[in-house]
This record gives sequence, C-alpha cells and structure tokens, in this order.
Amino acid sequence: IGLDERWTRACHAKYVLGTCNDERCSYLHDLDSAEITAYLKTSKASNHHVFESTSTSKSQSSNSSFAQNIQVDDCLHTKRVEYQEYQRMLRARFRGLNATELTTALP
Repeated sequence: IGLDERWTRACHAKYVLGTCNDERCSYLHDLDSAEITAYLKTSKASNHHVFESTSTSKSQSSNSSFAQNIQVDDCLHTKRVEYQEYQRMLRARFRGLNATELTTALP
C-alpha cells in the first residue's frame, strides 16, 4: 500500500459506522467511490474493529470474560478520548501558523 493513497487516511467512523460526529476529526471524509471500496475491502479483509463497545460473540460464556471485555472497552474509550484531547491541543497550539513557522516550530 502506497502512503500516498488517500483511502488509508479515511475516517473509520464515517465509512464503517456510518457517521462521524467529531467536528475536529482529522481523517478524510471526502473519498470517492473507488477509494471507499478500497478502504472497506481492506478494513473487512483485516477483520479490524475499532472501539467496538459490545460483542456478539457466543464464545463468551463466563462473567469474567464479560467483565474483562468491559475493562478493555473502557481502556480503549479512555485512550481514544485522550488522543482526541491531544489532537485538540495540537490544533490549538499550531493554529494560524504558516508553513515556514511550522517548519521552525516542529522538530
């Protein structure tokens, strides 16, 4: 996969879950039909699930497995919130800088 392929930067919420409610989401929301197809094909082929909050797996028969899944979901939610806060902080910090100023401000 080439790094220049736009679909690799697609918003998972928009193209898999159906909607993205994050006003400051930095992922792409304007893919064309070929890019959407490529994204969905790769997403499905990798069996990749992001921030799934419930599970329909029949293999979870014990309460400990259920409690463990809840803990993992909570951890993923916390990490996602922390990541979003970090994105907001970076956007605020570098808002209004031109390319030259960004080049000098970033390592």
